[in-house]
Amino acid sequence: SYTGGNNIGIIGTAIHQVLEFGASAYRAGFQTITTSTWTKIQFDSLTGSYLDNDFDPLTNNDYTAPIVGYYHVDILGGIVDLADGSEVRVAIYLNGSIVSYNNAWSPSASADPRVLISKDIKCATNDKIEGYIWHNHGSNRDTISDAMYMTVHYIG
Repeated sequence: SYTGGNNIGIIGTAIHQVLEFGASAYRAGFQTITTSTWTKIQFDSLTGSYLDNDFDPLTNNDYTAPIVGYYHVDILGGIVDLADGSEVRVAIYLNGSIVSYNNAWSPSASADPRVLISKDIKCATNDKIEGYIWHNHGSNRDTISDAMYMTVHYIG
């Protein structure tokens, strides 16, 4: 059960309770991504978390929805030294299945394209939200170490 993070406010004669759920995590360093393979982003560092256990940066690298509702998800990812015309994709996964992705193309040789995906997702209690990345460079590439993050916020 939830024991903290509540803000209670009075609007007119109604009492509204705002539940603060969410987390912000990032990848501290490079992660090697195999070409043409969706790979889970290993978000290993927290910048903020409203609950102690809603984001797991050590084992599963995912966010667990503590209650039913809609969650706003932002994921940023990028690949270092991508060939001209190669594509990079970043996806939001829910319980192991892709929900949505966005992509970018490398504008020149040795470019470092970044991709942002942003979406509201309906979750059940204990649903898992994850970030994945993909590229088609033709050989393994590393992620951009300072441009890999995921934020999740409960919106109702």
